[in-house]
Amino acid sequence: MNQGLFCAQINEVEKILIRLELLKNRIQWPSYRSFQASFFKNKSYIDIWQLCIDNDLYDFLLNDNSLIQFRINCFEPLEISYTYYECPYVASIPYEKFIEGLDLSESDFRDELSSLRLYDYYLADLEKKPACTPIRYDYNTKQYVEGRHPASHFHLGFSNQIRIGTKKVLRPLSFLLFILRQCYPIEWIRFMDLADSETICRNIREHPSDIDTCFWKRRDSFEMILS
Repeated sequence: MNQGLFCAQINEVEKILIRLELLKNRIQWPSYRSFQASFFKNKSYIDIWQLCIDNDLYDFLLNDNSLIQFRINCFEPLEISYTYYECPYVASIPYEKFIEGLDLSESDFRDELSSLRLYDYYLADLEKKPACTPIRYDYNTKQYVEGRHPASHFHLGFSNQIRIGTKKVLRPLSFLLFILRQCYPIEWIRFMDLADSETICRNIREHPSDIDTCFWKRRDSFEMILS
């Protein structure tokens, strides 16, 4: 995967989110490199989600305030990480509807920043979900360990050792459709009803490349994987 293909895939992701009325905001150039992994170390899930919101560390903010990130650390050798952060609050309403429901004049808040702070206060008062299931996909051949750490794998949940291997190298569009199917079943049904949905799904099944055989050895086949 090169930069041109990656950017084209991100644009396709945006188009599908818009068609399904799931998109709230897109950040064109998230500053992922400004925040190293150590910045999030020992922080709770809610704190990480909030830090990503506050610092625009996402590619797509969904209408339910969940986040999707598409990080490319390196193209050669390829190192990628895609993450879905489920919103940790119950039944939060979209920002636009929140503002519409406020009985405030322009003098009550001067700019968008002030209204966003009001929205943050609203979120902070919401009931927290008893559990969240973030989903991350990683491809990094440098970290490969036969039988223990697949080069291409999914993480399910927060702060655990779950790694589900796959022989494919996922593109952003493939990850989006995985998230739709698993986390947004109603929108997934709507997606399948789109005239071109079958073509899109066929393309993401047939076009992703296989990982190099040197990163899938005998012991990697002992476990059940995502093909």
